[in-house]
Amino acid sequence: MKIYCTYCNGQEEIFVESAGPHLKATCNNCKKYIKMLSKEEKKQLEEEEDKLNYNHPERYDSR
Repeated sequence: MKIYCTYCNGQEEIFVESAGPHLKATCNNCKKYIKMLSKEEKKQLEEEEDKLNYNHPERYDSR
């Protein structure tokens, strides 16, 4: 799932914070609100992040 900022066309540069039952996505580049994420969208983002971390274990290298 890709989330694009409609203001600066930033891609995958989002900050997600809790906002009640949903999550609020904000662009890290221009700091503007993008959209509210549903629980399903949150689950998709977490699964993609888990796959990425699994494929790149050096990201968690403790050195």
